[in-house]
Amino acid sequence: MLNACAILPPGPAAVSVESSIDASSTVSIADAPRVTNTAIATAMNQLAMANQWHREGDYARALNAYEGILVDKASVLSETYALLGLIALGLDRDNPAYSRATANDTLHVLHQRIENAAMTDAANEARMLSLTASLLITADMNKDQVMLKNGQLLDELAQRDEAIKRLRELTLGN
Repeated sequence: MLNACAILPPGPAAVSVESSIDASSTVSIADAPRVTNTAIATAMNQLAMANQWHREGDYARALNAYEGILVDKASVLSETYALLGLIALGLDRDNPAYSRATANDTLHVLHQRIENAAMTDAANEARMLSLTASLLITADMNKDQVMLKNGQLLDELAQRDEAIKRLRELTLGN
């Protein structure tokens, strides 16, 4: 049995094979057909711009771009990415329009769109994006819990420091 696990001896020497394909008949990648659906290309450009505006803190423009993609309905994936962008925008704590409730509502819409697209080629990627959106909302809730616990710990630390200060005053006599 152990002999089967042994490292095999080197294989035969490399064999050189000449191609019978004429170089003039090959097509370069640059000559390959490009995406012809301008609606999808436009949606992808809008997504890129919306993401950029979100990173720059231009929340109103990002919101308008994401909503524009939803109105155009270019593809299931463009809509899914736009909904994910809206969820991320709603959960951005620097955004004056921060709202976990709105993000949850948007997640509900995302789930509905994915159910409607269950038999499309994009269904698996859309489900993955839905999972990502769910995790964003869960992380936002966990952040609230961490901030609450941090506040409690800071209060306890302040009480401890005050108790140490009083103990010092009592033992040293002012």
